[in-house]
Amino acid sequence: MKIADYLCINGIIILYNQKCEIIRKLFFLAILCSSLSFGQASNLGPSPGYSDFSFASNFVAGFSIAGSDYVTGFNIRGLNNNRDVAIEIKDSPFLDDDFKLGKTTIHNKSGFTARMRYNASKEVIEFLDDNETVRELLRRPGFSAEFDGNTYMIFDYIVANNGIQKMGYFNPLNKGNIQLLYKPEKKMKLSSYSFQERKSAYYVNTSSYFIKKQGLPAVMVALNQMDIIKHLGEKYEKPLYKYITTNHLNLKKEGDVISLIEFYNAMIASPTEEQQS
Repeated sequence: MKIADYLCINGIIILYNQKCEIIRKLFFLAILCSSLSFGQASNLGPSPGYSDFSFASNFVAGFSIAGSDYVTGFNIRGLNNNRDVAIEIKDSPFLDDDFKLGKTTIHNKSGFTARMRYNASKEVIEFLDDNETVRELLRRPGFSAEFDGNTYMIFDYIVANNGIQKMGYFNPLNKGNIQLLYKPEKKMKLSSYSFQERKSAYYVNTSSYFIKKQGLPAVMVALNQMDIIKHLGEKYEKPLYKYITTNHLNLKKEGDVISLIEFYNAMIASPTEEQQS
């Protein structure tokens, strides 16, 4: 491996073999930074709806070697007695590395058209501007994008393990009062816990499904019959089970869950006497 493929920043060596040009840019950014904390880049003045993209954030921001299965923060002080630890990043944080033609909508108005991709680790939409520079679409309510056959919209949701309300990107899979949402997500995980001279990390698919009721934050749901019925509510349990049986639905399948939710939305809009009983 060429020496240019290595980058050492305060005791961590980042290896990225495929794109040395990015490494050189990362090194330049590391020098400029007064601390090892990277946040979302500042907003571009004349171009509404997106921000500068920091190359460093793909390879440095997000590292936390101790204390968690997944890499969720950036904390290297005191690591391995200040010895250099090599981190080799495998796989990709993107759903698709290639940029696909897409369009944005900003507060229900047509935005701009550009080539886009989704960074499932940072949970941001990246796009190429007119100068082929990578930018990030601002993660704000009312900002959405469509590309590669998917719509990315911002929703409030409840984090399953702590009950905290957050905001993030989802793919809405149906329309109506009740929506099934897909949350594409990847987390970086270290290959081992032992502090060696060289370590590797890889991305794990941690995508999940949520149910969104009108006026409420989305909540995580498992694709199975018990959990779906529980989240739809017991009032219409009887007609829901009848619909499942009649149509031979398997609620472990995304398409069948969508079918049941669309039936539910139509039913609550104009329920029959039998469904109300």
